[in-house]
Amino acid sequence: MLFETMLLTKIAIGGVVGCGLLNVLSKDESSGELATSKIGTVEDLKGLIGDNGLRLGKKIQLNEGKTREHIIVCGATGEGKTTSLFYPNLLTSDIQGSIVVIDPKGELYRDTSRFQESIGRTPILFNPLSPFDSAKYNLLAECRTTSEVVELAQTILLNSSKALELQSGTKAGGIEWLNMSLPLFVSALIYVKSKGSPIDTITSAARLVINHGIEDLDTLLSNSDEEEVREQFNIFKSCLESPKTASSIKVTLNSSLQLFMDNNIIQSSSRTDFNAKMLRDKPICLYISYPEHKSNYLSPYMATFFTQLINQLMETKGQSITFLCDEFANIGMINGFTTIISTCRSRMIGFLICLQSTSQLVQVYGRDNAKAILNNLKTKCVLPSITDIETLNYISDILGDTQITLKNTSKNKSNTTDSYNTSKKRLLSTDEIRRLGSDEILIIPHNRQPFLDKQNLYYVNKKYTSRVSPIR
Repeated sequence: MLFETMLLTKIAIGGVVGCGLLNVLSKDESSGELATSKIGTVEDLKGLIGDNGLRLGKKIQLNEGKTREHIIVCGATGEGKTTSLFYPNLLTSDIQGSIVVIDPKGELYRDTSRFQESIGRTPILFNPLSPFDSAKYNLLAECRTTSEVVELAQTILLNSSKALELQSGTKAGGIEWLNMSLPLFVSALIYVKSKGSPIDTITSAARLVINHGIEDLDTLLSNSDEEEVREQFNIFKSCLESPKTASSIKVTLNSSLQLFMDNNIIQSSSRTDFNAKMLRDKPICLYISYPEHKSNYLSPYMATFFTQLINQLMETKGQSITFLCDEFANIGMINGFTTIISTCRSRMIGFLICLQSTSQLVQVYGRDNAKAILNNLKTKCVLPSITDIETLNYISDILGDTQITLKNTSKNKSNTTDSYNTSKKRLLSTDEIRRLGSDEILIIPHNRQPFLDKQNLYYVNKKYTSRVSPIR
């Protein structure tokens, strides 16, 4: 940097000018090359690979420490995310601690839970839309403090609004109505929570708000024995300018809380069968299953569930936790995830996040937050057939440039002359990334050269297929 500054100073005062100097400044300082990106070898990944982390391809398996620095996988539907990443890692005993896996179709639980049990993990299936085959989880009862109740309410309302946007394709207005609705919702939540089981559910709070007018709520909540109930309701009343304002707030809440009137959600929330402490105390494989076509409908619930579970895991010591998140964007917006992903490594939590495109992340979290999340996913993996231009450009950009040699041939009557010039080009163009082989996975790890591996497809490897034991 000092050398460059001195040279630039000479240019400024009229000392040294010319193409040669510009070439020196643009070349890689250590090698003298114009660009140094290349497809690497296994040797280039020393210090990253091991035998106790996530396997990404046939040749590359990260160590546990690098797994906890997080992984993103981008790939189109049907290009091997489940078959080359989820199945192989759930059919070995390499991962330490507990696992939380998003299993939209329920096939991972069906095929791998018996193996997980055989290696000492307790398999738990959580399917909120199929409560009679599922463990139960009461979001409100698991709130330990008022601040957690407030965060629960915020996450539900924000994701309800975002779900409406995604469903309608239009920008939802009225964020001010959400803000004014929040203290009323929080007051109702704290009120029903104070009553204990079986009243302490989000559904009970929703019914309280939906089925009672403002005057009835005032009589009930303003006179509660719980100080925090009264405080939150007084905050709500301070927002009321007219009966019309109160009516608009009620409409907002009624719309946002419809999910919690679903009988399946009511049954799934009737008690708590697992929690963050259990995941830290003993090895568990928690399979979270719900139909993909219902993800938008469920996002207020699932985003709130993940927000609460992750935050409580962050505050609980114990064994390590690995999240395997297929179709991550379908969860909804996890509150504070940009901070979580940058700090959870030190709490022994690692994420593998799968997306069809980086645009999905932008759609849910906004451009700045999506950028921050991507920056904290240290290993990037790319599967074939991506067609989203923003994703292709992002990958091509982070792969960087490679040096090429251009040959020029000139002929005249007496002889032929060859001359050679160096130039640079993208290591892989957007089209070359799109056209990755159907059995390939491109791995871009940390600060190392990218590696082109073969997908580790479980169904062609007897090591894995012999361990599949479907639950009928």
